Amino acid sequence: MTTLIRLHLTALLLTTLTGFAQTDTRLSGIFPDLHKGARVRLMQTSEEGYIDSLIVRDSTFEFNVPVSERELYIIEFFIDANRYGYPVFLQPGDPVHMQIASRFTRISFSGSAIADDQHDFYQSLHAFVNEEARLNTQLANEKDTALIRKGKAEKLKLNQQRQEQFANWIRAHNNSAYALAVMVVFMEDSPFPLLLELYHSITEEAKRDNLLTEELSFLLMTKPYDDLLKTGDKLTGFTLPDTAGKAHAFAALQGKDYIMIDCWASWGASCRKAVPALQKLAATYSKQGFKIIGISADTKAKDWKQAIVEDGTRWNQLSDLQGTLGGFLHEKGIYHFPTYILVSPDGTVLAKTHKVEGIQEVLQQVFKTSK
Repeated sequence: MTTLIRLHLTALLLTTLTGFAQTDTRLSGIFPDLHKGARVRLMQTSEEGYIDSLIVRDSTFEFNVPVSERELYIIEFFIDANRYGYPVFLQPGDPVHMQIASRFTRISFSGSAIADDQHDFYQSLHAFVNEEARLNTQLANEKDTALIRKGKAEKLKLNQQRQEQFANWIRAHNNSAYALAVMVVFMEDSPFPLLLELYHSITEEAKRDNLLTEELSFLLMTKPYDDLLKTGDKLTGFTLPDTAGKAHAFAALQGKDYIMIDCWASWGASCRKAVPALQKLAATYSKQGFKIIGISADTKAKDWKQAIVEDGTRWNQLSDLQGTLGGFLHEKGIYHFPTYILVSPDGTVLAKTHKVEGIQEVLQQVFKTSK
């Protein structure tokens, strides 16, 4: 007797594009926070399409995914009014079973060699996540300037240690296809020389039939352009149209507020997974003089507008629909999504990052000192 009601949204994968045979691959899990009626959804990052959705009857979930190549997926959990997303790597025929502790305090993987690699990596990650959470709580409640500086220095050191740990993990697992996923998900903000060294350390066997190989090649090709817009630069004087075609000057939208520009795309799983965190950020700081503006890398208006409706974003959405081959995003060297740019009222770039947490940390300090 199955414990799940399947709701097939789509079963289309890469057959027509790749020519690879598809193999049903089992992705299952246990998560005690999944009460009756909660929903679990699986997203394919290469096509950015939803493969399947489940309504849970107990605390278990199971997908049989037609996989043709090694690929990164996003599994989303809808619990009450919240949405949580986590990356999971699949390769044809190799089952992956996830065991998730309450409130996501720990995630373990089992079932195959590729699952074991993910389990091994996540065990090294947990200590950093817990320590970072402790420091964030400490900084959020701290008022002493000296202790704030000390806490920020500790966070910087922790981030450096984490990057070293991730790099060492990749070097030690350079024959694992999952090593490319670690680079894509956890290391894209790392310095270009380190990324290049790690990419070349990964074996050709690990890169074979791995859809992340092309993504990493593109990352390495465009990474040197990151400095076209960097922290400390001025960002003013541009105008872009909204979904109705009405032109908006950035200066007029900004006024006297701090603006976070969300550079995103409808086809970006990571972009759309981050929407709940962005909504929370807006709710927390909007009354203190903070706004979000979306700038899309889409080239098709229909896809762009549909994603806005589906995700329920209520901030201004702009796009010249030129993608990354021309227009605003190309001029600023923005080729990776999401990219978040925090701009002060005078137009100074205060932060540029791919992580919502990076913007949140700066906002905590901005509004703490402006009180």
